[in-house]
Amino acid sequence: MCKAADLRITVDGKYANSKIIDILYKEFGMSGRFVRKLKKSKTLKINGESKSVYNRVEIGDDLEIFFPIEPCEDAPNESIKIKVLYEDKWLMAVEKPAGLLVHPIRIDQSDTLSNGIASYMREKKEDYIVRHVNRLDRDTSGVILIAKNSYVHEQIAFQMSKGEVEKKYKAVVEGVLKEKSSRLSYPIGKPDKTSIKREVTESGKPSITLYEVVSETKTASLLNIKLITGRTHQIRVHMAYIGHPVIGDSLYGESDASIDRQALHAGTYIFKHPITHEKVIIQSDLPEDMRELLRRKDFA
Repeated sequence: MCKAADLRITVDGKYANSKIIDILYKEFGMSGRFVRKLKKSKTLKINGESKSVYNRVEIGDDLEIFFPIEPCEDAPNESIKIKVLYEDKWLMAVEKPAGLLVHPIRIDQSDTLSNGIASYMREKKEDYIVRHVNRLDRDTSGVILIAKNSYVHEQIAFQMSKGEVEKKYKAVVEGVLKEKSSRLSYPIGKPDKTSIKREVTESGKPSITLYEVVSETKTASLLNIKLITGRTHQIRVHMAYIGHPVIGDSLYGESDASIDRQALHAGTYIFKHPITHEKVIIQSDLPEDMRELLRRKDFA
């Protein structure tokens, strides 16, 4: 059975007598790096025949693009089970539990989400580099997007850079907020290069967080949060800066006996599929430890 093309187009007058390379750039928005991969892999076809990126096309020609296979670089670890929230030929989304690193930070490390994904793909007899579109701190739970090829990775990253990907979180923070909804626009930087800690500083990068109070008690508030930018520790830094640190965040606030990590969950990602162009909505339910925290803090 022949592998279906990842991208295809029937040439019309717009691209009559154009070089394939021009279509790759103009029609599909490919980067020069990805075009070079296609050139090297020789995975372009016109009317079923292999062609070079420099070949020209005519009206009615069927251009097919097959993404090159790039083998997985992570060691599989069967003990790390993956909860898949969404998956198709080109990308997937999984739920990262709190306490698990997204990817190895040492060459010999094999106890991360990436290693679990490597095991999952081996079971499915697939092979691709695990490309994380987004990252989450070790102790933050929620949605992680994985591109199965560099084209999809580039396209979603481009959407993110233009603010076209909606990223929504839930957080339980200390205290009762005077403003029940607000836009926090404070620059975030890393003044101390030897520390992982970030802070609001005039020399930092522009950072925007939107929040809305969902419910509250006398001592805590449950928030819906939307990120406009995506700086490291952004939610944690902003909430601590306004005097309402995320509960359990020992780096920017204090630890809490009701939960053994910061009460922060990446619940929703919304974006346009780079291949099908359909709207994709990926959601992850609030984990049990955060639901237990809400019960302990007397939320209704």
